[in-house]
Amino acid sequence: MRSTDTIVDALQAQAPGARIARSGPIQVAQDLVTYSWTLTVGDGPALATGRDVLIVRDDEAVSLHVGVDAP
Repeated sequence: MRSTDTIVDALQAQAPGARIARSGPIQVAQDLVTYSWTLTVGDGPALATGRDVLIVRDDEAVSLHVGVDAP
């Protein structure tokens, strides 16, 4: 599986000037890691918000699930 950084870089390449920033704390429960995020361009309003859920095994993300909030 590609690293989270590689996935984020690929998404940002599709929207030049876009920034994905974590908007809440990282929460960990056993092998699950979750956090909320916001997508913006420049100083503009949020274009999208959502939550990522990762499954981690042996210190490696083996699965990434992305939920995008309804507008």
